[in-house]
Amino acid sequence: IDALGAVGDEAAASVISTELGSSSPEVQLATIAALGRCGAPAIPPLSKLLSVSGTTTPKSETMEIWRRTIAALVTVGPDSRDALVRALKHPQNAVRRMAIEAMVQLKLVDAKVPIRLLLNDPSAVVRREAVKALGLLGDLEAAPLLAQRLADSDSLVAQKAAQGLQGFGEGVVKSLLGSLKEADRDYGK
Repeated sequence: IDALGAVGDEAAASVISTELGSSSPEVQLATIAALGRCGAPAIPPLSKLLSVSGTTTPKSETMEIWRRTIAALVTVGPDSRDALVRALKHPQNAVRRMAIEAMVQLKLVDAKVPIRLLLNDPSAVVRREAVKALGLLGDLEAAPLLAQRLADSDSLVAQKAAQGLQGFGEGVVKSLLGSLKEADRDYGK
């Protein structure tokens, strides 16, 4: 499997992906790692691993497969953007969180809009990662959304929102505060 992964082409990815159905977790993990070295041809079989899911608490083996699959998509690089965006809709909080982390690691600034949608995720862990990501990706358009997260029910989300806003600089924060004061005055009328 490792030798085929080193070849890293479409034919190798096709042969390697047949091992994803192995009953051995070790073989599955080696297959995922090898696929990551195959580049863009590996994206469909890796994406398929993330689409197989349940809503119950996953077994540790399943979590490791998801973690390694996201890591393999990072190895593939920016071509994996669409697969990572699809992972943002995964029923498991951990997969959504890992997908956000991967987008930041790949510096996928064009993924800001899908990440913004997770600012209202039911999971505080996912909201924390989304807030953090938007700050790290420099999403100035998300500043008002981050300001709303300052009142999040989870104090760590609020803290990450404050840090993200600080990262945008004093000018953005002052402008945002001015807008909030203006909106507050208009609301009082």
